[in-house]
Parts: sequence; structure tokens; C-alpha cells
Amino acid sequence: MTAKFFAFFSITYLALVCELAFGISVIDRNLDQLLEKSDEVVYGVVTNISSRYGSGKSSEQIYTYVDLSEVVSLKRPHEYDGTVFTLRIAGGRVGNRMQVIPGSPKFKLNTRYILFVKGNNQVSLPLVGINQGFLPATFDASMNDYRIAFDKRTEKIFSALFPEASPSANRSIKPLSERLPPGELMRLLSVKWQLRNNEEGL
Repeated sequence: MTAKFFAFFSITYLALVCELAFGISVIDRNLDQLLEKSDEVVYGVVTNISSRYGSGKSSEQIYTYVDLSEVVSLKRPHEYDGTVFTLRIAGGRVGNRMQVIPGSPKFKLNTRYILFVKGNNQVSLPLVGINQGFLPATFDASMNDYRIAFDKRTEKIFSALFPEASPSANRSIKPLSERLPPGELMRLLSVKWQLRNNEEGL
């Protein structure tokens, strides 16, 4: 049984690595590209994470379903706001079988995220730029509020919203991760999205 498990795991791992290498782009995106390429940008709190096999031809494929509640939507506010948004990601564990996509973002229960979503329920990793479109928020007790937990890569991307925070500007300005609540980031993204649409006459 153990030998069969490791054989299955190895085959699945290699298959998903190939899909990641050849079917999913991981090139750096700027903020305009993240907004343009996403089908939806949502903010919510993870209330459930579950894994199960797909149906039909995908019966051997395991998917993980991440439910977000208290959803705020940027592009489709009347479709998702106040409802549950479920993100489907290939991989996960069912019983003694596990499938893994290297580099796939790790979700945690009761944690808040802003997600740039593309191809949900259609592709293996429905996040634009994978980790670039994955922004967790942590609770800051000193501020009694949440703050986006940027890493170096995402902070560089989203600093485009704040020209004064560029490396050539005032270095006394606090990093984005020390001053930007997720609700404020969603507001700024909404403004930028509307301006872009107005410029294109949409």
C-alpha cells in the first residue's frame, strides 16, 4: 500500500509540475497587469477549506476549495458582495492521497485575503501571477485593525499606488505593510480600476 501511495504521489507531483511549468505563467506582473488580467478581485475571510476529487474526466484529480465570507468584490460588486466566494485550486489531500503544486499559496482558516482571480473552476491555480495575486492580511493589535502582509515582491507592485513611497522618494515613509488596511487597498484599487475604464471609454 505504501509503495502504491508513493508511486501515485510521484506521478501526480510530476504531472502538476509540468502543468505549472508549461501552462501557468509566473512572470512578474505590474499593478495594471494584475488588474487587467483578473476576472475578479475579492477581499474576504476564509471560513472553510476542504479537498475532494473532481468529477467526470477529472475523477483522479484532487481539488481544494477555499470558501471566503464577508466578501467585497471590486469588479462584480452586485454578484459577490455579502455572499460566499469559493476558490478552487488543484491539489490537496483526500485520505492517504495527496497532490501538490509547488509554489501554490497556502490558505489559513480565519485569515483575510485580497485575491486577484482568473479562470476560477477552469485552471489549476486561478490567481494572477500566483503569489503576486495573493495578499494575506494580519491583525495589528496596536492599530486595532488589519494590515496587508506584503512581501518584497508585492510591496514593489502595489507601491505604484503611492508615488511618494518609491525608492527614490522620501525614505522616512513607512512600508506599505505598516500602514495599509485591506479595505483601503480595495478602495484605491477600485478608484484605479474606474479611472482605467473611464480612459478606455468602458
